[in-house]
Amino acid sequence: LKGGKPVHVDSLVGAPTLLAAAAKIGADICTQTAPWSGPGWPDSIPKRPSQISLGCIGSQDGWTKKAEELDFIATTFGVDSEDMESAYVAQIAAKHEVPFLAVRVISNNERVATLEKREILPAVELAAERAALLISKLVEQYDQL
Repeated sequence: LKGGKPVHVDSLVGAPTLLAAAAKIGADICTQTAPWSGPGWPDSIPKRPSQISLGCIGSQDGWTKKAEELDFIATTFGVDSEDMESAYVAQIAAKHEVPFLAVRVISNNERVATLEKREILPAVELAAERAALLISKLVEQYDQL
């Protein structure tokens, strides 16, 4: 609801200024971080430097792991990746007219091999460190944007 009236949107666009700043910061971070050292990197793919990708995130209320589901979401909705949280945050930001940008650390390596239960937390922690570095630098620069 906004102003007591129902609102429906098919998509919400991130703030272009935040996106440009995050892309620059992310590119700088990629040159400074070592290749992935946590669990989950497929043995069949050589390690490489970090990468940043800009794209459209589809957000839903379930954890998608199967290749068929990921392919269906990508081709049906035209998204580059999907998550379970960004839509809610985008809706609240839009309702309050606050600039919005989703920063995600996403890997669909499940297509090659699923993480063992003991590997999930170490992988999430390492991914979170990288996302937090980008977000903290973006927050530091926010007043200058």
